Amino acid sequence: NVFVLEGELLVPSGSSNDCKTVLVFMHPAVAMNMLAMPVALARAGCHVMLCGSRYTGNDTCLIMEKCVKDLASYITHCKHTLGFEKVILCGWSGGGSLSVFYQSQATINPSQRVTSPIDLTQVQLPAADSLIVIA
Repeated sequence: NVFVLEGELLVPSGSSNDCKTVLVFMHPAVAMNMLAMPVALARAGCHVMLCGSRYTGNDTCLIMEKCVKDLASYITHCKHTLGFEKVILCGWSGGGSLSVFYQSQATINPSQRVTSPIDLTQVQLPAADSLIVIA
């Protein structure tokens, strides 16, 4: 199956290309590009990746393990394509539970990961370098 994921990288005005850290926000079902916190962080000088899952705008059949796979795609893209050395995963509201679940799966032996309803044992889950959970 192929899914198109839509994300936005917020780059501060006048930013140089030598930034090595990105803050990554993802909510399982809501687009975050119009929310105050990520935009304020970009205005303050942070590079911010806003990630949409395959369920953005329609969470009637949401499976959190598939959101974990989507988030892994963004983290991989940030590190390997965009060249960020450090990824800080930021969980805000419903994104908090997703971020904690993601990091818990990414930091254990793959054989110990969740196998139902979606098997994550064979999925590449690069761990974030840090995790921030915002109420």
